Amino acid sequence: MKISLTNEEITLLKKLNFNYEAEKEFNNDEIENLLDKIYLNEATNVGFDDEQSNKYADLADKIEDKRAQSQKY
Repeated sequence: MKISLTNEEITLLKKLNFNYEAEKEFNNDEIENLLDKIYLNEATNVGFDDEQSNKYADLADKIEDKRAQSQKY
C-alpha cells in the first residue's frame, strides 16, 4: 500500500526516525510498526503537548483509513 502524505506529516514521521518514501509499497507489518510508533508518540504527548498529540492522532487516522480502503479491494 502506498501512503500519500503532506510535508507536515512527513516531518512528523522524521521526528520518529521513520524514513518516508513516497513510491514505496508498505506491507501490513510495516504499517503496523509505523502505527505503533505514531500511537506511542500520540500518547506520550497527551497533556504535555496536546497540539502535537492531535497531529499524531490525525496522521494515524489517515493511515488507518487508507489501509481500510486498500483492504476493500
